[in-house]
Amino acid sequence: MISRASRALFVASILCVILTSTAVAEQAQSAVQQRQFQLERSPTALLVSVSFNDLFDARARQKLDSGFWNRVVVRINTRRVGQDRPVALAARTCRVRREIWEEHYEVQVEDHTGRTSKRIGTAAEAIAQCAALKRFPAASLTALQSGQHHVEVIAELNPMSQELLEKVRRWIRSPQGGHRHLGQGSNFFGSVVSIFVNTKIGRSDRMLHLRSQAFSP
Repeated sequence: MISRASRALFVASILCVILTSTAVAEQAQSAVQQRQFQLERSPTALLVSVSFNDLFDARARQKLDSGFWNRVVVRINTRRVGQDRPVALAARTCRVRREIWEEHYEVQVEDHTGRTSKRIGTAAEAIAQCAALKRFPAASLTALQSGQHHVEVIAELNPMSQELLEKVRRWIRSPQGGHRHLGQGSNFFGSVVSIFVNTKIGRSDRMLHLRSQAFSP
């Protein structure tokens, strides 16, 4: 017969394994991944294209079909290589859910251009709408000085931090919400820098931290 002490030790061991596995998974998610971005230049901005469909794993895809809203929050920061402080910030949010009775997916995007809502036929197409940037203005060209730079994308699925959500929304809805750089001098800009670069603000279902190849202005 197993003693009470032995049972308690067994339960503690299981909890230790679970907590360790969770910590390892969170650390793996927050680790920076090098990814090839497509970088272009308009007359005024650096345009970024990159896909991160892997934000939706098998479990996330099952949850997507449940009929509940799923939110993707994307924070973009551009930095000079070797420097911690970004020279430009940008953001985008996307909500997606399956309309069970009508058999389509509803996708709502909010970025510097405003809010848009679409009906999408398949899960793959809906995920592609939320988990990708397509010629997205990450930084004004005036923010990019000489030297090497890279773009970082922090994409979170269903973040739980209300502070993060509120500040990102406020950023997007500000008059210059597309992208802004430090040279423009804004107290609000300074107050949200940590929000845009911090990968440990709170919990989320999944997170990807991507870094582009180095490039020159």
